[in-house]
Amino acid sequence: MFYQNYAELTWEEIEKIDKKKSCIILPVASIEQHGKHLPVGTDDYILQMCMDRLKEMDNETGMTFYVIPKISIGKSAEHMNFPGTISFSVTTYYAILNDIVESISKHGFEKLIIVNGHGGNTALLNGFSQELNLRYGMEIYNLELPAIYNTCDCLNELDNMDIACDVHAGDIETSLMQSEYSQYVHMEKAVDEPIYLESYYNSWLTDKISKSGTIGKPIHGSKYRGELILNYMTEKMVEIISKIANM
Repeated sequence: MFYQNYAELTWEEIEKIDKKKSCIILPVASIEQHGKHLPVGTDDYILQMCMDRLKEMDNETGMTFYVIPKISIGKSAEHMNFPGTISFSVTTYYAILNDIVESISKHGFEKLIIVNGHGGNTALLNGFSQELNLRYGMEIYNLELPAIYNTCDCLNELDNMDIACDVHAGDIETSLMQSEYSQYVHMEKAVDEPIYLESYYNSWLTDKISKSGTIGKPIHGSKYRGELILNYMTEKMVEIISKIANM
């Protein structure tokens, strides 16, 4: 078992934890539109399947990991013009993370890994991490799931994969959802909208560039592709977290 669930412990058990040899993991995701073919909980479902697979792995780091309940809502302003999206403001998101870090640091924990399942959270988390480290002396590491699956080696085995436009509800997310949550996937409604966003165009709103809400090519998504990607992601998560444990 790679980690334990923090919420299952008593306060006495938490008090006895060797904080120097332990680390808190906080999963964060989003609730937002994912095209016409995927549910608004897609990021949350993908994050959960990754965390479930991670738990089954062996922990050989010498450090004990405790996963606190995930934050399913994130910063999703770019998708707010589509019904179903729920978004925190920047100030709300910071306040929530601040309170979590303040709480765990008060009880002696010194290291936090945020496992992020939504690309829209990334910039905020990076900035917040430095601010919270300065305030509480908490070492914070951001493990980005989108960054992992957008660069995974197994993509070489997959035909017609276009990473450059696979930004949202495309091939990768569609395949991951089909691997374990196919009952929520409506492939008959999937449409390809290959949109290539420039790195300096940061104020884009999804409804201005995509009719369906998709930014990518989901029609090639499949359970087989999802399993390949999910297995790679799990292995990469173990590798990254193991490096953090030794830092």
